[in-house]
Amino acid sequence: MHKTLKAQLKETLNKVSSRISLTCDMWTSCQTEEYLCLTTHYVNDNWKLISTVLNFSHIDSPHTGNTMYAVVLSMLQDWGIDDKIFCFTLDNASSNDRMQDYLKETLLARDVLLYNELEHDDDDILRTMTIEMKSKFDKYWFNSEQDDYGTLFAFAMILDPRCKLSVLKFCYENIFGDVEATLREYDDKEASSSFGERSILDVYLENPKLDRKAELGILAFWKENEHRYKGLSHLARDILAVPLTTVASESTFSIWGSSIE
Repeated sequence: MHKTLKAQLKETLNKVSSRISLTCDMWTSCQTEEYLCLTTHYVNDNWKLISTVLNFSHIDSPHTGNTMYAVVLSMLQDWGIDDKIFCFTLDNASSNDRMQDYLKETLLARDVLLYNELEHDDDDILRTMTIEMKSKFDKYWFNSEQDDYGTLFAFAMILDPRCKLSVLKFCYENIFGDVEATLREYDDKEASSSFGERSILDVYLENPKLDRKAELGILAFWKENEHRYKGLSHLARDILAVPLTTVASESTFSIWGSSIE
């Protein structure tokens, strides 16, 4: 049964067309044994946010950054998603700081190689935009909870049709210019094939904002406008799946704190 369900989940993850974000959290039993919980987060083709625990595994002590790196990378390879990771949210343990550095170096290096092999325009647009985002906001792609999530907040806010750039001008004046410029770089590839036309980003930003008091499911908005804002909809699926804390792992067990009996 376990092997069958794992094979089905592996196939599902392999078919996910968006990037996948992760949370990783450590749990301690009453016998002081350590367990690692690895959870995936992504927006599927029907624009539903999906969160799934992939592994809940015992980790031998001491769990150093190098040990954690090897364990997590092995898990990602086992599930076949080591080339699809968008963001990795960790808690603030010092070993996680080292682990994220190792993972970042490994996964980004592999991604750059994959970009060079792409042949389909749509994939190339998304991959090119991702590389540009990484080059400008590198520190926000693999985060511990103590890091500043300002840029991710900024992009998510722009992708909220009730906010767009207006709220950013008020809340994020110090990074507004960079954020707008980076989003326009995402859109350059899409716009280059349509000379004389406004870019998809321009069309989105220039259209009236929705009422801020409106009850709105952001994913529902992007599902409805997926083809209208094609380039940005790819970005929205990646950004809007990013968890800002590792609470997602803890909520699996619906209890407070990382302790198991």
